[in-house]
Amino acid sequence: MCERGAKLVIFVSAECPNSCYYCPVSPERKGTFANETRVTRPEDLLEEAERMDAEGASITGGEPLIHLKRTSGMITLLKKFYGEEFHIHLYTSIPPEKKVIELLFSSGLDEIRFHPPDLKNPGRFLPALETSADHGMEYGFEIPALRLSMDIVNIVNETSAFLNINQLEYTPYNFRRLIKKYSFGEGSGSIESRKIALEYARLVHKFHYCSSGFKDGVQMRNRFRRMSRKMDRLYEKTDDGTVICGFVEGDTVKLEKIMKRYGVRYILRSGGVEIDPETALKLAGRLKRKGFNVSIIERYPTSEETVVEVIPL
Repeated sequence: MCERGAKLVIFVSAECPNSCYYCPVSPERKGTFANETRVTRPEDLLEEAERMDAEGASITGGEPLIHLKRTSGMITLLKKFYGEEFHIHLYTSIPPEKKVIELLFSSGLDEIRFHPPDLKNPGRFLPALETSADHGMEYGFEIPALRLSMDIVNIVNETSAFLNINQLEYTPYNFRRLIKKYSFGEGSGSIESRKIALEYARLVHKFHYCSSGFKDGVQMRNRFRRMSRKMDRLYEKTDDGTVICGFVEGDTVKLEKIMKRYGVRYILRSGGVEIDPETALKLAGRLKRKGFNVSIIERYPTSEETVVEVIPL
């Protein structure tokens, strides 16, 4: 599902009891998000799932178990609307008690992934691994490629858990700390990560490695493609998952009247309207004479609508 870009990423909050030096999350990020969309009501979560045609969800943070009621409620909501086949997994750095795992399981959680902060004392998670197994959930560790931990290797192999290794990823929030210990490679990942991952791969029975390049070049790209496919036909879709359209900037009340008079299909946006590129090229002269700015833009299909290129007409 990750490879197909089919998993909705739910960011419960930035709150966390740990302060790991390698954490990529901005401490300023407040609230709950589904992908790039801020969630303030249940409908926001469901609308974002529909926007990307999600087949499952990944629940992360911060630490999602700090807000257990909110987390279990979102799991229940998604299972109610999309059914048992909608696969949901959760990351946590807290060894949850039996009653917590039972609540998550009864809410509909399919899989749980544990992260010992700084890879220290993974044995604390053994009871949680056993409880997860007793309830028929998928279970294992998901950790960044900091170093080889034989304690984790032994626990994974002895319990039939899986091990997911993520390439250590640089962000503006952890760069200064990471650069002191690791070498910066292509993209946003550390050079040492692949070597560390290969060490785990030789020792662990159930193993998977996820590079930062895979996340950006495959996972996110395919999610954008899924989102762009569901967008209005006035948008041209690119192979990268971005969309291309015309943008007419100006007074939206006047623009709506003009678009209706011209019989042009449009979508109202902040500061203007989006129209198909061919129509923008055709009407650019007339619209500019009326005092409007006209351009061809390429943007992400997300709720943030981040623009990546602007060509003024």
